[in-house]
Amino acid sequence: MNLVSFEVTGFRCLAATGVIPLGRPTVLTGANAGGKTACLDALGYLLGDHRLSDDDLTRTPSTSAEGAITLEVATQTAVIGTFDLTEEDRELLAVDDGRIDVRRVRRDGEHDTYEMFATVPQEPLLRGLGSLNRTELRQRAQELGVEPSGDARRPEAWREPLRTLAAAGGTTQAWVPAPAALTSRLPRLLRFSSTREPELRSEIHQALRGAFEQLLDEDSIVGQVREAERQLQQRLQDAADDLCAHVLRRCPELVDIHVSPSVSFREGFQQVAVHVGTQAGIDVPLEYSGAGRRRRMTLAVWEWTRDLLADPGERAVVIAYDEPDTHLDYANQRDLVELIRDQSTRDSVRVLVATHSLNLIDKVDIADVVHLQLVDGHTRVSRLLSDEHQEVNRHLAAISAAMGLRNSVLLHERVFVAVEGSTEAQALPILFRLVVGMSLQSSGIALIAGNNNRGALDVARWLASHNREVQFIIDRDSTQDRSTRSLFTPEKLRAVGIRPDQMHLLGDPGEIEDLFTDDLWARTANEAWPRRDGEDWKPTDIGELRGEGKFSNKLLALAREQSEQGPSTKTECLVELATRLTDPDEVPEQLRECFRQLVELAAGDYSVDHAPG
Repeated sequence: MNLVSFEVTGFRCLAATGVIPLGRPTVLTGANAGGKTACLDALGYLLGDHRLSDDDLTRTPSTSAEGAITLEVATQTAVIGTFDLTEEDRELLAVDDGRIDVRRVRRDGEHDTYEMFATVPQEPLLRGLGSLNRTELRQRAQELGVEPSGDARRPEAWREPLRTLAAAGGTTQAWVPAPAALTSRLPRLLRFSSTREPELRSEIHQALRGAFEQLLDEDSIVGQVREAERQLQQRLQDAADDLCAHVLRRCPELVDIHVSPSVSFREGFQQVAVHVGTQAGIDVPLEYSGAGRRRRMTLAVWEWTRDLLADPGERAVVIAYDEPDTHLDYANQRDLVELIRDQSTRDSVRVLVATHSLNLIDKVDIADVVHLQLVDGHTRVSRLLSDEHQEVNRHLAAISAAMGLRNSVLLHERVFVAVEGSTEAQALPILFRLVVGMSLQSSGIALIAGNNNRGALDVARWLASHNREVQFIIDRDSTQDRSTRSLFTPEKLRAVGIRPDQMHLLGDPGEIEDLFTDDLWARTANEAWPRRDGEDWKPTDIGELRGEGKFSNKLLALAREQSEQGPSTKTECLVELATRLTDPDEVPEQLRECFRQLVELAAGDYSVDHAPG
């Protein structure tokens, strides 16, 4: 059984998560206290690794009519897992589907139970007959008016006619108790954490427990173990039957009593002692070893599980990492990424990583990143790419990667600015730093270089649809030339749902180069493109280029004609000018105002007036 996804209700801040995929790997990220550790604990509850306590129940504030605020405790906690089944799983569980939903649930006042969503008889009394004892079967038969077939002292005498009645009736889909054969095949959970000072003894215990459980699944051992369990189970059952008979003799008012003891050798691995040998040949307890050494040893333990997973046995494995690179330097972080990638390639292994690490977030597909955010005390789960429209998702992800938009940028930046061409893409970051005093990235702004590309427009629309703030910087002349082939015209942007307040039109009258004064262009030309005739460029030389036609085209042509060092592209022209500016006031007011608005969108309380200049 391979775990495909899970969803949680009523567990701490996870009031209702919706579906969380389990990939190769899946990365959980988000703010502190956003629910990452709660997700791992909930997964542990599903797979039998976490014991549910009252502190795990979701609490929701409620206001009474008198205005008093109380906390309502969830009456049900459930974690539902969707599992892919192997042929052996389907045969053992007698199901036809290759995928099944299983949940572990606790209802108010009841014990934890495992349930499966299955096709069952419409009559509830005819469900789960295989797990009932004779007394329970007889009670149901009497309620349904069914007589036993044969010796009434035998459970099958009651079970057989009940099954006949069930086969003759209708069916429905419902949650029903899961058989022991199913819960015994749930994936093993290996959980590793670096959220605190490394607890190496715990990590070694976890790794060896995985090895212990795997050994119990090996064909050469499992037969012996199961036979020993069967014999012990039978002898214990005989003792229980003898006890029941004694109770019935002493208590003649009782009709029946049944005790079903359970034995499992799987719980036999309890603890581990760890000592570390020193270079002096002395063994010392682990706690006396240095923290740096324990961190390196922890990563080595995790690496050891890679060999453990080479043949995971009959049960699949889920590996959960909680902030795994917290105590690791960059070189060891890279080793960790490769380790997680290697573990994720195993057919029967799924990996879930809870992390703030941009390094880890950027190393997986954006479709495998789940973002958690705490809203009104409860976790909200979101994904930029869902399982729907997979072809579109792959296309958008590929375009984003090609434009250098990393996963961490797509997830965490507050403002995205789409520009039409390479001129703006290269010059605006330089001008922004001069005006604001820090880079676009430091201000929480990501630049999307459109290059008149349909893909860039698609990515911008996609981000806007996921509640990201998206702005467009456009040359003003695109509003005047109706024959333009640009995709970034106001009319075309409005047609795809971009609002006017998301557009910044630059240029006076036509394009961004028009904004800079003749004096600035002449100074740039003298420094970067000296004239062949040895004369200085004058502001009047530049001023004569303004008027009809594109100023930038005429400036490029003149500089290349009059200078041996003339620029080769329009982009080079503006970048040369931008890099030579030293005073923020030299940046045109229209651009400074544009930057001011972007900074306010990104930071809210930040003002350009507080920046240098």
